[in-house]
Amino acid sequence: MNFAEALRALMTERGVSGNALARTVYCDKALISRLVNGRQQPSASMARLLDDALGAGGKLAAAARRRTPGAQPSPEEGETVSVPCQTSDGRIIFVDVPRRLLLRGAAAAAFAAAVPAGPGPELDGEPAATLFAIARRVLRDSDNLFGPRQVIPRATRQVQAVSRAARLARGSDRQELLQVQAQFADLIGWLYQDSGDHQAARYWLDRALEWSHHAGDDGSVAFILARKSQLAADMGDPADAVAVAEAAMKRATPRTRIAAAAAVYAAHGHALAGERALCERLYGQARTALSEAGDDDSPWAAFCDQAYVGVQHAHSLGVLGGHADAAAGFRAAISQLPPGYHRDHGVYTAREAVAYAGAGELEHAAGLGMRALSIGSDTLSARIFGELGTLDGILAARPAPAAAGHFRTAFASSVLRPA
Repeated sequence: MNFAEALRALMTERGVSGNALARTVYCDKALISRLVNGRQQPSASMARLLDDALGAGGKLAAAARRRTPGAQPSPEEGETVSVPCQTSDGRIIFVDVPRRLLLRGAAAAAFAAAVPAGPGPELDGEPAATLFAIARRVLRDSDNLFGPRQVIPRATRQVQAVSRAARLARGSDRQELLQVQAQFADLIGWLYQDSGDHQAARYWLDRALEWSHHAGDDGSVAFILARKSQLAADMGDPADAVAVAEAAMKRATPRTRIAAAAAVYAAHGHALAGERALCERLYGQARTALSEAGDDDSPWAAFCDQAYVGVQHAHSLGVLGGHADAAAGFRAAISQLPPGYHRDHGVYTAREAVAYAGAGELEHAAGLGMRALSIGSDTLSARIFGELGTLDGILAARPAPAAAGHFRTAFASSVLRPA
């Protein structure tokens, strides 16, 4: 039995539609249709995801190793490469392009080393909540080293394993697993957010909020609301960013990291709306919450410390036109980053470059842009490329030194654009 036949049989047996299966593994329903009809061979990672989703016990993974007659090769077998593409409205998204096409064009050299080598560690089987939490930390750290696109498939398999374990558990064990499940959904939401896929990020944050409610954990509900505010800001919706952050602040326990994070995201929403006084007041509120937090042992918002507030404040200052102060804030943040925060180093460097460009220091901005572009190519972070797209636009609009031309040429060779 080939893969398409095995998949059809399992879907019929389980009573699962193609649309439902696509939602479960979070992929395009058109891909499920091609797999079901035998028009495309699945990648090894997709076969494992479908195997887990349908409880096939390895049958689909085994069937995937046998070629379905007439099926097109999977993207993995067809050697696709994920590359940043700048849309007509200036946004950066990632698209999968056959490597053979890149080899024909000028982008080949820029992306020869763009795909990180080697998978991140992962834990197999169905361990207890503690081991799932360890797996999540490993994947989170791998994201900062290698970028989100290497981690998403593994994180998705893990959340499915947690979901199966939670369905079988009872009492406090089930509650702990639901909390970890929500943490995984938040992580996957973040991975998609950093990839520039905001709709996928919204889907996973919705799942995280749902599972937090099921776990009965007010802290996790407050934190996921805060994260939804952060996503709304990235999507350019300051009104929604402020409204959701205010809801998070109402749910959060005062003097905790969650309360501080909610205040930070509310502050940035006000910055996007041009409301400086409200922005500054909320950053002060966030710093006070952290200084009074004491021994906050919540697993949520562990990243939110005074340094994090500082770098987010710098981001808001840049939005408000305080370019020199923003640049200084990003420089301070970069100096405090722990080893291994490769992607974050790139994001902050790109934002620092934009701040210097806004302050008129174009040569320095271009030099920083080149550094950030190297990290962006390593990690495939849409946030880095998005900031560099902003820098490219600033440099294009002004008479600029030679260094700016070098950056613009390198950026143009690294980003696909519509014809």
